[in-house]
Amino acid sequence: MSILLVKSISHLVLLLNIIPIERLERNHTWEIVLVVVLMFALAVINIFWNKKVSQIIRAFASITQTNLLMKEENILYRSGIIIINILFLFCISFFLFKSALHFEMHFVHDNLLSYIEILVIVTLVFSVKTLTLRVTGIIFKSEELFEKCNFNLFLLNNVLGLAMLPVLVGISFFNLFNPVLFIYLGIGIIVFFYFYLLFRGYSISRVDHRVSLLYIILYICTLEILPLVVLSKVIKDSV
Repeated sequence: MSILLVKSISHLVLLLNIIPIERLERNHTWEIVLVVVLMFALAVINIFWNKKVSQIIRAFASITQTNLLMKEENILYRSGIIIINILFLFCISFFLFKSALHFEMHFVHDNLLSYIEILVIVTLVFSVKTLTLRVTGIIFKSEELFEKCNFNLFLLNNVLGLAMLPVLVGISFFNLFNPVLFIYLGIGIIVFFYFYLLFRGYSISRVDHRVSLLYIILYICTLEILPLVVLSKVIKDSV
């Protein structure tokens, strides 16, 4: 019996030496700190700019409220609004980071540097899109229309940042649940916001400014669908 036990232990040790064991050597403390800081930022926003957050949420559900909010002077440069916008950038970047890790994209590594790289890319993408809308408005002499589109993009991004924070909390802290559920929930929220943004843009263009449907289709194909096709190609080649 003892000889059999010794042989079994020997085989087990040999098997453990052959099969690679995943070791939890990575330090994920920064992720927890990041989510806690984002939650703290949301609490500060709720305390000091609760009225403004309520206005943003109402404007999200109503184009009329959006137009009223646009009339406030320098609304985009209020301190509370800037913090909400920064919250969006950090939230969406962290979600993309965790999603890229889940889908095993080879250009994303499980460390803080990769998250910072994604944050920089996301910030540049939205900055370029905002600038493109403004330049397009100047070229086609439709500054008011494209300014409304820019404001709607900014508005929906702010609400999206607030909506994504509970998803990030679920991914980071609720280990009893499968994080994949939160990842797909986040993807669903982003898809909903994207199509809602297109719908808002269509409504503003057709109802308020009576833009030709052909021009709207050209805009969607060149500035919305084409970048998504390119991004999908990059993601497909990276998985």
